[in-house]
Amino acid sequence: MEKRSCVHYYYGDGKGKTTAALGLCLRAAGAGKRVLVTQFLKGARYSEHSALEKLGIAVEGTPAAKKFVFQMTDEERAAAKADCGRVFALAREAACGGAYDLVVLDEVTDAVACGMLEESALAALIEARADATELVLTGHVPHSVAADCADYVTEMKKHRHPYDRGVTARRGIEF
Repeated sequence: MEKRSCVHYYYGDGKGKTTAALGLCLRAAGAGKRVLVTQFLKGARYSEHSALEKLGIAVEGTPAAKKFVFQMTDEERAAAKADCGRVFALAREAACGGAYDLVVLDEVTDAVACGMLEESALAALIEARADATELVLTGHVPHSVAADCADYVTEMKKHRHPYDRGVTARRGIEF
């Protein structure tokens, strides 16, 4: 029997991956669906967190990931890896246990690409998800497991970005 739920994969160097995932969360919550957002390699509390929580959408992140992985000390990297493992376990339980209709794994393919999570664990989660659980995966780097398993594959391609002109992330727009 074919699963009724789908896997979405948003990737690329352009803005909009998380925004698209959160837009789907908004739509799902509006339809009365149970939603969980998990974020990997994002240590800060972002502007959208309070809005999601007001809608009853749980958000779990990796507070130890306060820097880019390449900037971390060995100790910081170990703490971030442990956080990624904890958040991934929550996502796996949510996706496979059937308690959620939509589970977002934001930046999960980046966590795999930099060695914070095992590729085989991501593949196993995708395969074992509950029939009614929709998954959204995001990341910058194209990832074959995600792309091969996904029903929707969307590349966000940067043509221009204010950061290229030295404009840093702005609260309420990029974070």
